[in-house]
Amino acid sequence: MISYSLFNLLMPLSVIYSLILNSLVSLHLFSPPSPPSSQTCSAVSSGVAIVTGSNTGVGYATALALAGCGRTVVIACRSEEKGRKAVDDINEETGTKNAVWVERLDLNSFLSVRRFADAIKGKYDKISILVNNAGINTSGISADKLDQCFQVNYLSHFLLTDLLLPEILASGSGRVVNLSSVMHHFGSDFSSRSDWISAALPSAPNAYANSKLAAVVFTKELNRRYGEKGLRSIAVNPGAVNSDIWRSFNPTLRKYILGPLFDKVYLDTRQGATASFAAATGLSFSPSVVYLQPYWLPFNKLGVGGEGEVMYKGTHPAFEMLGVHVGYASVEPRVPEGGGEGLWEASKEAVGIR
Repeated sequence: MISYSLFNLLMPLSVIYSLILNSLVSLHLFSPPSPPSSQTCSAVSSGVAIVTGSNTGVGYATALALAGCGRTVVIACRSEEKGRKAVDDINEETGTKNAVWVERLDLNSFLSVRRFADAIKGKYDKISILVNNAGINTSGISADKLDQCFQVNYLSHFLLTDLLLPEILASGSGRVVNLSSVMHHFGSDFSSRSDWISAALPSAPNAYANSKLAAVVFTKELNRRYGEKGLRSIAVNPGAVNSDIWRSFNPTLRKYILGPLFDKVYLDTRQGATASFAAATGLSFSPSVVYLQPYWLPFNKLGVGGEGEVMYKGTHPAFEMLGVHVGYASVEPRVPEGGGEGLWEASKEAVGIR
């Protein structure tokens, strides 16, 4: 585990680094690599895509991009009213009709996840893309008496993926995208089932970082278990994005301090969605690619992969916090050795799968 004290030290340095680097770009004194070509619609075919938390923020931008490329998109969110507005906005912007619809999903409740999955199964026998996007950065106790942050960000997405797995595999080349974060680098060094069980308990320490670490470990385990059946899973750090995930912060703090800072160094939601869109639609990623992040990195470049993604060796938490947006680049995530089996068994127990 990388300590939070290091994170607290790195964050202000990352702000300074990002301000300087983006200023050099705006003055044409530095040119980052061009975005990879697969951010176009060329690699996208028809099919059903589900994006959780897609009524707003990065999820909305991801759903918009998928709908604009001809996908049938399910807006999965808590508020049907906000979901219907998202549907109307996407249809208006893309010119699509009856290709985007909303289904209620509350990740705070496993019962809601099961009802959502039943509704989807009743409509579709194949699902091409599942983007496990929704998340929160505050904690509490869920409807299932677990840590709310860990359940919303990871456990409910594990359950949803498991319930829809037959339909994802039926597509022949299903894609599961799991939203992680630079914070996964600061998660605990969990490997055993009991370690991960403790992460789900109410008010467990380090819940946000552990939920994002779980997303990466889950991604690798999905590939190990189902890769030979055509499923491909990729985890994504969307970057530091100026989105609704910060809505729980003090309004005055957001307006006068965080807001101006975010405008300078944070990505907008469409920039934050580029890595998710690529992970969902890219057809020829190198087999070693399991984690994408959106920033230019200053060293350890290995080359260019099958989707045009820049590939880097090693883990780079300091440079994944902020920087110059280049669409997406592949790096190595930080995951505990042998943690996949323990996470899988703990997750099944937590969500009630026998």
